[in-house]
Amino acid sequence: MASKSRSGLSQREYDLKMGKTSSLGGSKGSSGSLSAPKAPSYGSFKFDSSKLVPQYQAEAASIYNPQIQQIQGLQDLTKAQAKDATSRLTMSSASF
Repeated sequence: MASKSRSGLSQREYDLKMGKTSSLGGSKGSSGSLSAPKAPSYGSFKFDSSKLVPQYQAEAASIYNPQIQQIQGLQDLTKAQAKDATSRLTMSSASF
């Protein structure tokens, strides 16, 4: 029997022990022929805020300008109501 001469090793194990490589499965266990993949090289990156900031400002203006106008309108209304209440109070106190 051939397995007796290989000391109970499988054909693949025997071949690996003897320094032979199997042509069927490749050499998964040995790392001599395998090398780590190289990382791709990228060019340098530099952030250019002059291109991005105007876009952010335009978006912020489109969101906040209507709210600011609404607040200003409410402030004007409150001032007008306060002025009206003051004038009514003045008129009612003058009639006494």
